[in-house]
Amino acid sequence: MPRLILLSMLMLLPKLTLAQEVGDIVFVTAREYPLIKDVDNKFPVKTLIRGSMLRIDAVEEMWFKTSWDGFSLWISRQHVALPDEAIEYFTQAIEENPTAQDHDIRGWIYNSQRKYDLAMADFNQAILLDPKYAMAFSRRGALNYDLKLYRTAIADFRKAFELDRGFVQAIHNCGLVYDEIGEYEDAIEMYSRAIELNPDFALAYSNRGFTWERQGEIEKAIADYSQAIELEPEHKLALVNRAYAYRLTGRYQESIQDYEAAILAAPASFAPYSALALMYAACPDDEIRDGEKAVNLGLKAC
Repeated sequence: MPRLILLSMLMLLPKLTLAQEVGDIVFVTAREYPLIKDVDNKFPVKTLIRGSMLRIDAVEEMWFKTSWDGFSLWISRQHVALPDEAIEYFTQAIEENPTAQDHDIRGWIYNSQRKYDLAMADFNQAILLDPKYAMAFSRRGALNYDLKLYRTAIADFRKAFELDRGFVQAIHNCGLVYDEIGEYEDAIEMYSRAIELNPDFALAYSNRGFTWERQGEIEKAIADYSQAIELEPEHKLALVNRAYAYRLTGRYQESIQDYEAAILAAPASFAPYSALALMYAACPDDEIRDGEKAVNLGLKAC
């Protein structure tokens, strides 16, 4: 009987238009785990949760390819919706049965559209409905960060972590805010705590490396960038930052190798082209400096 009731509720919700285009941003609308296939082994897996934001990388009939938490996978297109349709979907769900989760998800979608007042209202309502709902505090923290309300953002991220001690992203994001306001020791502490909780958290290593670099601790920065790259060999941000750190220490060939790896990892990004062009244009080493290469790379950056 509960299953029949659930199906009847689903039938009342808006019919969703299937997202079609590569590059579309979509949100998971499935009440339970959506139908997912692993890219390599093609078996069903349960990794995504309702409200997850995804980008379509490829389309194949009723499936599309996306990335989540460092992994590529295929998800059934019937379980996702474009932002405006997702808002309609969750609005009707809220009207039928308001929950903290649905307010939080709708707020997250509004935030992605920069409708900050609506997003804040939903996050506040989610917290009012469930004061122990860690995700709502974390997402409100992200919104406060966007609004440059940094101390409020820190309080929200800390509250999210207090409610859920396994919420690694919340404590990591707290580090981002400390970094933004120049409180580097606190940022290092937050990133380190995130790494202790998840030693495979490549982004935490990369961001801690950047903070070390800001403090002039270049070798520590290189060590963290290297760890991030070991975990994710195509981590563009870590590759570009390590390349710059190598350049600062006179290791020009290693710097060039990292810039080239970053270009391979993200050929559509202009930053690695621009940085490598500058390397060839202004390198103190006469054997490396090459004006023609600099110009060609600069054109690709445009």
